[in-house]
Amino acid sequence: MFYSTVSLFSVGQDKTIVFNSSEHDFGLIKEENGPVEYSFQFVNQGIDTINIKSVNASCGCTTSGWSKEAIVPGDTGYVKAQFNPLNRPGIFHKTLKVSTNAEPAVIVLHIKGSVLPKPQSIADDFPSSNGGIRMKFQSFHMGKMMTQSPVKRSFNWINVSDQNIAFDSVAAPGHLQISFSPPILKPEEKGAIEVIYDPVARNDFGFVVDSIKIFSSDSLNPIKDIRIVASIVEYFPPMSEKELKKAPRIEFLERKHDFGHVVKGNKIKSSFKFANTGKRELTIRKVETNCQCVSLDSIPSMVGPGDEFTLNTTFDTSGRYGTQQKTITVFSNDPTSPINVLTIKGRIKND
Repeated sequence: MFYSTVSLFSVGQDKTIVFNSSEHDFGLIKEENGPVEYSFQFVNQGIDTINIKSVNASCGCTTSGWSKEAIVPGDTGYVKAQFNPLNRPGIFHKTLKVSTNAEPAVIVLHIKGSVLPKPQSIADDFPSSNGGIRMKFQSFHMGKMMTQSPVKRSFNWINVSDQNIAFDSVAAPGHLQISFSPPILKPEEKGAIEVIYDPVARNDFGFVVDSIKIFSSDSLNPIKDIRIVASIVEYFPPMSEKELKKAPRIEFLERKHDFGHVVKGNKIKSSFKFANTGKRELTIRKVETNCQCVSLDSIPSMVGPGDEFTLNTTFDTSGRYGTQQKTITVFSNDPTSPINVLTIKGRIKND
């Protein structure tokens, strides 16, 4: 067999390794067809044995195998490259660094090509099933919004049943307006549900969740329970430097409490002292925790200028183990720092 000397490395005349090629182009490959492979062939044209010590790929999507035994003069070996195109659309160029007992110590092989993405199915585009309707998500996420004006979002869905589905009515809280486009979905037709969310009327802050019921003619599931989630922050109009100096100001002495290592079942007490260093009354809009295991003592509604307050918390470690980090979020009318996150962390041992 004849080998071209595309990659030729030698030490005197003892060790000479020749690859048939140092690069392979897979061309256009389809994502749905799965991994592709190519074997780079080489021959030992020296007078001493050659060993492939290792092959390191440039990323986890490129795997390799190679001749593990010593290659005697005149014999051939291989280095195998595999590329998995799953979730990797577009052009790719990967390398394999081959370490041998020849010089230089490293030979670089290249594979390249282009991945044609697999066609998206209805299940791919709308993974969440709700009777004869499929949606992108089980819940509708409105995202972050400010208490300035209502926010409008549209969420797509599709009728995967063999019958028309009409949307009759909706049971929803007053701060939500729900409409459908179109109001009747034909089989395989895409549509949208439009949500207008009034954060002022919601009168809350932070991460909030609402439930709505959609009444439809869907024989598989006529009443659709859907959650609508949002993250609400307070809107402050632009203020001059003079106005900011007169505004309330919340300042915490400490924002973190590291309780170190404790035995499971202990109740961790934490105290966070803060003061209103501003010129007007500080209003505490809301205090929330990211876990029911954290409870709070009394929370003030107002803190006067120059006054201090200590927020006391209790973290019940029962049923918990390992590294823990819990947060307390304080919402206030401080226009420069309306959201403050406090942290309780440490490690819980069994005994």
